Amino acid sequence: MIGILIVLCIFTLTYFLGYYIYCNYFRAEHVPYELLKSKRVIITGASRGIGEQFAYEYAKHGTCLILASRQLKDLEPVAQQCRTLGCQQVECVEFDAGKVRKRVKNGMVLICIAVQHF
Repeated sequence: MIGILIVLCIFTLTYFLGYYIYCNYFRAEHVPYELLKSKRVIITGASRGIGEQFAYEYAKHGTCLILASRQLKDLEPVAQQCRTLGCQQVECVEFDAGKVRKRVKNGMVLICIAVQHF
């Protein structure tokens, strides 16, 4: 009986400690959508998957988008859909973050395009 109470106390303490850590350190604050309207967002991997969905979500709120992917031709349908959703400025950039040697050079090019275009 005492063993069950000890296990129950340890479980309860662990649960509340984990919940406290989650609430104070890991739960994201909600950003009001009106703050996104004038922002510039660079999305890598925007041709498919999570990156594509991020692009659509940001486009709905009127952000300026820079879409980056390894294949430039794959970005055009995503860019067109973003324009349809209400995004005024969409720039597509071919960018391969996986190549270590070119990563710094491509990253600087991506940042320069973002600064010059918007």
